[in-house]
Amino acid sequence: MEQEDVGEELDDVERPYVDSVAVFSLREADDLLQATLQVSRFNSRARPDDAGFRGSIVSTVGSTRPREIVVGGRTVSVTSASSQDVFVWFTETGLFVLSISKDFPFPRTLLRGALGLELG
Repeated sequence: MEQEDVGEELDDVERPYVDSVAVFSLREADDLLQATLQVSRFNSRARPDDAGFRGSIVSTVGSTRPREIVVGGRTVSVTSASSQDVFVWFTETGLFVLSISKDFPFPRTLLRGALGLELG
């Protein structure tokens, strides 16, 4: 995955619980986008331990009712948007949103890899 330059595009997005965002992409050799990983760092107003807070965020990400799965001991919310599967999980300090094209052959493998990332 490589970091995307999203600079000014995020300046107009209201993020009351987030103080920084980075977006990484996974592309095929022909530059076809296969997946993105959005990493958001929470500010002091976020309540990641509150189920209602987490649910309100997850409900804004996808277009289908989310369901929860456990992967590697971590709870991940799964929803979909357009032609993508969307996986959302929380840490004490942030939020991760992994969007994977439905055509990608190994979505669970990619999810497991993203869950194992050590991001500061």
